[in-house]
Amino acid sequence: GRKKFCMYDRKMHEDNSVVHFKADQMDGTRLITQFYAFLWFEDWRQDLWSKRFVRDSLRYNDEIMCLSARIIGALRTHARQHSPGNVSGAYDAVHIRRGDFQQQFPMTEMSATDILTGLQEHIPPGSTIFICTNERDMSFFRPIQQVYDVLFLGDFGGMLSHINPNYFPLVEQIVASRSRLFFGTFFSTFSAYVTRLRGYYSVLEKQEGYRTGSLRNSYFLPTKWKKEMHLYQAIHKPLYGRDFPVAWRDIDRLDLPG
Repeated sequence: GRKKFCMYDRKMHEDNSVVHFKADQMDGTRLITQFYAFLWFEDWRQDLWSKRFVRDSLRYNDEIMCLSARIIGALRTHARQHSPGNVSGAYDAVHIRRGDFQQQFPMTEMSATDILTGLQEHIPPGSTIFICTNERDMSFFRPIQQVYDVLFLGDFGGMLSHINPNYFPLVEQIVASRSRLFFGTFFSTFSAYVTRLRGYYSVLEKQEGYRTGSLRNSYFLPTKWKKEMHLYQAIHKPLYGRDFPVAWRDIDRLDLPG
């Protein structure tokens, strides 16, 4: 990939009405990283403005957001009915990326029993868990279903009949972003974006660790990367493997600390 800065200066601005970031797998160029990892600003105020702009203005369309809200409501209602003591309707979420992903990242291969072991360290048996996955063989999840109250997006089929199926994974991301605990698959950009959304919410709701950018309620599997989000880390490679706190921490600042 490119190793030198491409300067957006006055000449580039005046000579080009559009700046196109090329992505073509035929010649090995892919735009598969976070915007804040390849756009750099001389003025830190512009940098923070760009991050606020993405947070506040670049989101999924109303059809996706409204459907996600309805499913979250239904999921909370189910969780309350399943466990009357769960007054808030809290649920946990897991993203299990499988299939071709393991060919590219074989170190993420895990059996359902291995996944279950990771979940049991933090989620009590019988809890309601929403699973996001591209796994087509539902029998894979039986060990997890024997311990937890498991739901998939397909369990809300009545709500999905009038939406483009290509939106289903995006709905899953929004639902997972509002869970009590979240377990993602490391190296997955799907899981990474869920953690960024959770980062935005951590600041809004002043959750534990929000001042340092720590997400204490978000984990990764396999276990090697389990607590990646618990400690502040600057941007580093692999960029696509996770999101970083600079995307949400302190981005509302308008001046430097005195």
